[in-house]
Amino acid sequence: MRKLPVTLLCGFPGSGKTALLRRLLAGAQAGQAKIAALVHDFAAVGLDQGPVARAAGGRVALANGCVCCAIQDDLVVALARAAREADAGTRIVVECGGVAHPASLAGLFGHPLAGQMLALDRVVCMVDACLFPDLDYAETELAIDQAAMADLVLLNKADLASGQSLEAIEATLLGAQPAMRIVRCEHGCVPAELIVGPGAAAPLTAAARSAARMA
Repeated sequence: MRKLPVTLLCGFPGSGKTALLRRLLAGAQAGQAKIAALVHDFAAVGLDQGPVARAAGGRVALANGCVCCAIQDDLVVALARAAREADAGTRIVVECGGVAHPASLAGLFGHPLAGQMLALDRVVCMVDACLFPDLDYAETELAIDQAAMADLVLLNKADLASGQSLEAIEATLLGAQPAMRIVRCEHGCVPAELIVGPGAAAPLTAAARSAARMA
């Protein structure tokens, strides 16, 4: 059985994940792709999932705690359910909670229930060009860890930051992972094939290593 590909979309709250997901879903409605969206609202308030719910009625929304630890079992069940209900050619996109670490989520794909039907294809990390310089030490370390695990880093809100600031952020991120692929964008607007296109991502070597260490 061919496994359905999964894209993990991570990044701090307000970085632009939902804006990007809404664009992907709009494209899916226009016939550009088949997407099943799984949305996690870390604050359990519904600020992000409301617009997505209206855009994609068939998606699964999780809002019971931190996706990277408190509800991992529920996410596995949700992933398996989405895989069973999806049509051929569907890609699953998981919008992760703001503090979710991709290594924890990558480990879920070793679970028998999810691993039989799904394959982690790529990790995309959104970085807020306006917020990043003001993060404290712990937040900065987490943001760097998220980006270092990603196949693609989207430096969002590039139109609101100076060129010098953008270069400084990129230098910081590349210091942790010199091979990091960074794309500047505005309003989460990037070609959909970067996120959900076939074969666009390199092997998740970093994610695979981290998942193996956590197993």
